[in-house]
Amino acid sequence: MTENNTPVLTREQARFLLDLELDTYAKKARAIAKAARELTFSDQWDEDNFHDAIRQGYWDVQTDYYFINILAPLGRVGFILKTEFSHPTTAKPVYDVTEDFTKATRFSMEELEDLNSSDTLFPYNQAEFLVSEYSAVMKYGDITEWLKQTDEEVAEVSPEVTEVEIVGFPQAEPEETVEEVAETLDTDQETVPEKQLEEKPTNVKHGKAQISLKIK
Repeated sequence: MTENNTPVLTREQARFLLDLELDTYAKKARAIAKAARELTFSDQWDEDNFHDAIRQGYWDVQTDYYFINILAPLGRVGFILKTEFSHPTTAKPVYDVTEDFTKATRFSMEELEDLNSSDTLFPYNQAEFLVSEYSAVMKYGDITEWLKQTDEEVAEVSPEVTEVEIVGFPQAEPEETVEEVAETLDTDQETVPEKQLEEKPTNVKHGKAQISLKIK
């Protein structure tokens, strides 16, 4: 969904160019030479694409995520924000509109492709409303911080269960077994008078049925 002829770089390539000056042909030539020494390209097309980005002086970074700016045709900012509410009858998400980019919801390509005509966001699944994640961060966020964050590898969570201390609750001594702890709890419960707890009705929040165009 990037514009035609706009080179699409990897995060590593974009971070490499972040602090380089490319305002003259000589500086662009030095950047290409520096990249040849320090970067690894997957194939010739990848390298040529990177060179095109340097020559043109602009590029995009493909993350497969987009923001929806429903006021883009008017030259204004109104990003879609997914709220915590859901429609009381359809159970579909309820959305709002915000000027605050940090609150805007990021949508994956898969989510956008799955939209159908009955979805609230379906009319906005068009190029004029979609802003690539990189372009949005470049214009409204902190691109340096973003590149550092997205370039970091997510640590894999170990499937093994480790010993965890739960703050606020007394822990049994290591020599105590589960059965001994259970017996202690049963003994304590015998001395406590039984009380009938009153059930309190649960308040259910209902969200708005459609997008509000009120800018926050």
